[in-house]
Amino acid sequence: MSEEISDKNKTILTGRIYPALQSCVSNRYKIIVGYFAVVGFLLIDKEKLKELIASGSVVFLAIIFTFFVVHNSVNYCLNAKEQQKREGQKEDKFPLVDILSSVIMSILIWIGYCFLRLHANSA
Repeated sequence: MSEEISDKNKTILTGRIYPALQSCVSNRYKIIVGYFAVVGFLLIDKEKLKELIASGSVVFLAIIFTFFVVHNSVNYCLNAKEQQKREGQKEDKFPLVDILSSVIMSILIWIGYCFLRLHANSA
């Protein structure tokens, strides 16, 4: 950072950008924990799980949580870009950690979906 950050940019960074970035990071954990809480709940009753799979509700659940992951990732990237602009950074830093965590979370969501299908079809 070559120049001093203006008071206006400091206010925007501390009042809006930094809290938004922190929220996006904490939302990653909330999304995946929430999904697996639902998966755990669905594992309680195998007959009800079979009905939900047949109706498409379980795949819809995986799609919705994948959407949450993508939405959170896009939100994080936009806020990170705004942070870089406000801090006067010349180079665009690619948020690799966010992208990797989003990919891993999406994979975990679909593994959970496959596990539910296998569990419903077993014995």
